[in-house]
Parts: sequence; C-alpha cells; structure tokens
Amino acid sequence: GGRLGMAGVGVQLMPSAAGGEWGRRVGRDARGAGEERRRRSRMRKLHGRAVEAAIRVVGGEGYGVLDRNWSCESVAGRLDLVAMDEDAIVFIDVTAANREEGGFSEGNLTREQFELLAATWLEGYTPEGDVPVRFDGIDMIVVNAGRALLRHHINKLGSLAESFA
Repeated sequence: GGRLGMAGVGVQLMPSAAGGEWGRRVGRDARGAGEERRRRSRMRKLHGRAVEAAIRVVGGEGYGVLDRNWSCESVAGRLDLVAMDEDAIVFIDVTAANREEGGFSEGNLTREQFELLAATWLEGYTPEGDVPVRFDGIDMIVVNAGRALLRHHINKLGSLAESFA
C-alpha cells in the first residue's frame, strides 16, 4: 500500500512556521570551546525547526505522525520521525543545513543505525497483521531567515522495505 514501492524525491520551498525565522547562519569556523558550544546549540535549534517543518510536510501529504525524536539507550542515534503513510510505517531521518554549507546533507544515520533504531522502535509497537515498513529522508536547506528548501526522499533505502509481522 501507499508509496512503499515508489522511490522518489519531492522538493518544495517552505516558509518558517508562524512567520518566525529558521535561525542565524551557522558557520563551520568555530573559534574556541565557547563558540563550538554556541554552534552546536544553533544546529540543535535548526534541526528542531527542520523536524517541525518535516511534520508539516508529511502532514500535508496525508501521513499521521506516530513518534518524534525517539531514542533509546541501547542504540546510537535518534529517529526524528515515525509516521503512518496509509498502511505503511515510515521511519524518517531529518537533516538541516545552511545554503553556505554546500547543499543537502545525505543524512544523520548510517543504514545500519537507521535499521537498528527502527527494529528497536518496532519492539514496542504491536500492529495487527503484516505492516509494510519504509525509510524516508527529509532534508532542509535554509535559503534565508524566513524560507527553507525541503527535499522529501521517499523510500531512500530503495527496495529494502520489508513487512513487519
């Protein structure tokens, strides 16, 4: 069901929520530990805004959000979003970057981390019957203080998507 077998990429220009700003430019030339802490804090805030934008994108595409910012102690990393797309569970990795950083990121998680986090999340989820599982990525580039470009890569791990029974 849904877009399980479909691999594709959609890109859209999106304003920041409620007329706010995406955040200040985040440079990579940190000067000292204090600057590095401030840079990391700005990146966390930017990533949080990217997750909020991703929720708006998938909500507009008819997905229902099941979980966000999920992590566990036994596996490194975090699932930014877990959603339902029709009858498929979709695990979504969200990235954020500034235009000056050179374009879209390829993701925060390795394939192994993404799959292991999903399997661990599924331990606590007990659906009825077979449920298709898919891995997507939503990447954001800040264009200016009020706008960002978002790319939704559906089924980014390709034909790996399997059913969870």
